[in-house]
Amino acid sequence: MKVQEVMIPSVTIVGPDATVAEAAQLMREESASPLTVCESGHVFGMVTDFDLTVRPADEGRDPRATRVRDVVEHAI
Repeated sequence: MKVQEVMIPSVTIVGPDATVAEAAQLMREESASPLTVCESGHVFGMVTDFDLTVRPADEGRDPRATRVRDVVEHAI
């Protein structure tokens, strides 16, 4: 088996200033996880479904007001 047979040919990108709700919607629409967080053409980090759901809920944050940059744990 070759890598190209199992790899995803493209990544789904979200900006760090997108809200958690927007990122979750994008993740659902694109059936993609994790999302690559990019800013000014550079990779800022990766955000997972865990980052978008469990962390904000545990901290009592509003997903419509919380920014991706505030929950991303996988800074690169």
